[in-house]
Amino acid sequence: NPGAFGERDFLAERGLAWVLEARETAALGEPVAWTWLPWYGPERLHRCVSRRLRARLVADDARLLEGFMLGYKGALSIPLNRAVRDAGLIHLIVPSGAKIALVLAFAAALGSALCLPPWARWVLAASAAVTVTLAAGGEPPYWRATLGALALSAGRCGGRESDAFQALLVAAWLQLLAQPRALFSAGFQMSYLAMAALLVLWRPFERAVPARWPRPLRAAALALGIAAIVQAALWPIFASLFGRASLVGVLANAVAVPAYPALAAGGWALWAASFVGEGAALMLAAPLSRALGAFS
Repeated sequence: NPGAFGERDFLAERGLAWVLEARETAALGEPVAWTWLPWYGPERLHRCVSRRLRARLVADDARLLEGFMLGYKGALSIPLNRAVRDAGLIHLIVPSGAKIALVLAFAAALGSALCLPPWARWVLAASAAVTVTLAAGGEPPYWRATLGALALSAGRCGGRESDAFQALLVAAWLQLLAQPRALFSAGFQMSYLAMAALLVLWRPFERAVPARWPRPLRAAALALGIAAIVQAALWPIFASLFGRASLVGVLANAVAVPAYPALAAGGWALWAASFVGEGAALMLAAPLSRALGAFS
């Protein structure tokens, strides 16, 4: 949410007086029913990630990193939270399909390294994406990205003619069949408006950038183009909902979005290293802390 969006006032208008955050969870009484296990296991994963990040990083760094990894940033300090919003970068640390894109990329690389057949790769990708979606609370942006990606990859595995536009439509219709009111939500509108804009404008823009340019310059131009397309597509919604939009959002996104996958991967590496030993975790925590400081 860009600009001076007042979260306290926004919640107060809806009758909310308190926002609580559970630091620890426990199952009391009888064992967890098997029907709850698909939600219970991923939620334990989320709590484990949060706990291990906060044990090795300062509060704002840990919350930023949790936002990059799972889309749940917690309560950042007010100046930092406002700066992220004004820069048009809030989408990096709240629920978004980008988190699922990283998970699917990792699953695809693992499936290729293991030389799995296409359907086995699809099962691996689906399992990873659904686990992270549930760990992040089952928010609609995750389901949109998961459904779209799995629809596209399933079509390819089945030898069907498929492209991103068809996958986008399948994902939208599946969500609307399950929750028709989503059509009027800002999240639904922003997700599909941004993706539709990229599908329509990305290829012409990519062809317009001269191939003879040096690779770093061309990569920078393409990153700037992606940011510009998405920001331009979302400005009407920003204006309608918040009365303002970020002027520096295009430049900020061109720098931050390419760096985001490395920060998220670093967070997952730090979480995994914490099981190996404290020394390995601290070796990763120091450079991650410096990178998060640079982002801030």
